Amino acid sequence: MFAASAFPKAIPLLALLAGCFSLPRSLFAERLVINELMSNNQSCCADRYGQFDDWIELHNAGGRAVNIGGMFITDDLADPGAFRFPTDDRRATTIPAGGYLLLWADGDQDQPGFHLNFGLSVNGEQLGLFASDGATLVDSVTFGPLRPDVSWARVPDGEAWFLVDEPSPGRKNAAQGKRDHSQAPAFSHESGRYGHPFTVTLSHPDPETRIYFSTDGSIPTGKRRYGGIGVRVETTTVLRSVAVAEGLLPSDVVTRTYFVDDEVSLPIVSLAVDPEHLWSDRLGIYVKGDRRNFTRDWERPAHIEFFDAAGGLEFSQDVGVQIHGGWSRNQPQKSIAVRARRGYGGEAIYYPLFPDKPLSRYKGFVLRNSGNDWTYTLLRDAIMQALVKDRMDIDYQAHRPAVLFLNGRYWGIHNMRERISVDYVTDNHGFEPDEIDYLVNNSEVRTGDAGHYRSFLRFL
Repeated sequence: MFAASAFPKAIPLLALLAGCFSLPRSLFAERLVINELMSNNQSCCADRYGQFDDWIELHNAGGRAVNIGGMFITDDLADPGAFRFPTDDRRATTIPAGGYLLLWADGDQDQPGFHLNFGLSVNGEQLGLFASDGATLVDSVTFGPLRPDVSWARVPDGEAWFLVDEPSPGRKNAAQGKRDHSQAPAFSHESGRYGHPFTVTLSHPDPETRIYFSTDGSIPTGKRRYGGIGVRVETTTVLRSVAVAEGLLPSDVVTRTYFVDDEVSLPIVSLAVDPEHLWSDRLGIYVKGDRRNFTRDWERPAHIEFFDAAGGLEFSQDVGVQIHGGWSRNQPQKSIAVRARRGYGGEAIYYPLFPDKPLSRYKGFVLRNSGNDWTYTLLRDAIMQALVKDRMDIDYQAHRPAVLFLNGRYWGIHNMRERISVDYVTDNHGFEPDEIDYLVNNSEVRTGDAGHYRSFLRFL
């Protein structure tokens, strides 16, 4: 028989055990939940290294701390053991009562903090949180495709799932979620060349819907509201707009580029990029910034429009951009790699970028500053590549000169070039990506492995 005085000691002991060990679902299933996630993080939430990676938030909705050391999280419910939380740092793996834990789903476990060994699919998938036995499912969620910078979150914390356009990784979720997006606004003028200033009218079929716009490349917010009079275009301008209706998430961003009385005679590439992603010390890829930013392989969301030499719009889509090259990144005019991805809305650019090659589908290309030839001719590398065309049975990079406008500002001549990558081999030779060993520098593996290459070196 237990004495009454024994019970006050037993209760704190149970609380201590619950805070230090992964317990069966029956003891904490209603307290530990997957609370929020983002599978298409383009500009919402950067980690400490300036990367916009996928993320997952766990929430302890109970009244006692829970240690998740030894538990598992996975993006494949048939494989519960995809990622195991470490057991050697109790402080890092203990989620206090009412607290949150942010997990970066980026496949890069070499970084401090919780960086999982898998990413989240932009097409949607399932996530599962398992107890330390690897079999007891604590919580799970199935989600579909998410638009850029929109999270799938429980509203309020621990309850029903909604779309949220004000994500809160590691913090209390928004007070209100949404079920759908607004319809995008309509523009009275299409992108292209115009011989004189004019007025663009933005409209929406719902008179109660608010329309916002920007002319500096940024994503429009509530700071500049369209009043229905029109946006005057006096000079070359990138106009971006969204629509916002009560109870709905903002619409997709619509981007148009207008050239007013310009004299460019080459094809034109217009890029619209949030200025913070170009010039800020913390996140800007075109500046030295806090971390020699332009030397890093940071990718930022952008919208690209390509015009032929006569000014006709050839294609327009959302893409990602990176600073490209080696030493030439130090030049004031830098090379920019353009990448199509499903998360931006299209897994490829369907257009014959280079007329001298029979290809009409590209995963990306480079706007090259001509490297070491930047201070001289901007032509020498392209000429050397062209010399082998139809004369030698070796690869070459196609070339096409173009003028870049960056957020409506003239940014000089760049050489459009094929980008050397796995995609170059698949596009030009028809191989599948898993059939290729792609190495750079001294046997540094990007795809496949270096076994055949090293055997070849030994043979030589």
